[in-house]
Amino acid sequence: MSSCTLQPPPLVLGHLQEDDLTEECKDLMRSLPSADQGFLYQYQGSWIPSFSMQGLLSFHKYFQAHDTDILLVTSPKVGTTWLKSILFSLLYRVRYDPNAQQHPLLTTHPHELVPILEMDLYSTKQVPDLTHLTSPRLLSTHLPYSLLTRSVKDSMCKIVYLCRNPKDTFVSLWHFQNSIRVNQG
Repeated sequence: MSSCTLQPPPLVLGHLQEDDLTEECKDLMRSLPSADQGFLYQYQGSWIPSFSMQGLLSFHKYFQAHDTDILLVTSPKVGTTWLKSILFSLLYRVRYDPNAQQHPLLTTHPHELVPILEMDLYSTKQVPDLTHLTSPRLLSTHLPYSLLTRSVKDSMCKIVYLCRNPKDTFVSLWHFQNSIRVNQG
């Protein structure tokens, strides 16, 4: 199954143990234009949140796409969770009886079943070992196509792209951020 919660312990990289960000990432962020009090950084023509920068650099350095990979590419708040559920159900429909009470989607959030490369897998001090994942690997990203790795672009992997009306996306983001503010007190 392609769940990041079922992975063996990832490989620990020495240069990532000292701090949450590598010196390479810190140096890069210092050199980039920033907005919103350093929350967003303009990197190769796209605005990237600061919490994704380390994951983006590690993803670029270590991720190797396979020809059988299926990569879900979306902007935040466009329906990613729904599409992850649908793709997971379609891809693994022969493994799980749809009427069974053991289907992973009944007990596990779609973001755990289909991890976001730059935020879930490559954002920590460790680089995950993805070799054990069953083929085809179902993965996702919030990066624009221009920031995908060369291995993704050169492979025959499938890219499922989802977009949404920008106004609807903005309204969804606005409500999401307001719900976070209410829950934080």
